[in-house]
Amino acid sequence: MGFGHVLTVVSFITAMTSGLRDHEQGVAGGLSQLPQFLGAIGTACLAAIVTARTKALATTTSPALAALGGLRTAMLTAGFVCLVGALLAVLFLRPTQP
Repeated sequence: MGFGHVLTVVSFITAMTSGLRDHEQGVAGGLSQLPQFLGAIGTACLAAIVTARTKALATTTSPALAALGGLRTAMLTAGFVCLVGALLAVLFLRPTQP
């Protein structure tokens, strides 16, 4: 994924910023990186949730059930975040003008 991903990201940013004025390119390039940063933060948060919940359940259940409980909690959290994002998009998305 590493080398191919770099080629894709560079061409994406070039295509995205090619029609912009010079003073707008920095902002557009920064905004294009936002999904990668948020994805990294989200992955770290979900890993922390899995770890915390697994440790909490490990004292009362088997290791396999504790791990499944941790994963379940993290996936429910991710689903809730997606649901909130979809709700916010529906509420605040403005219709485009033709």
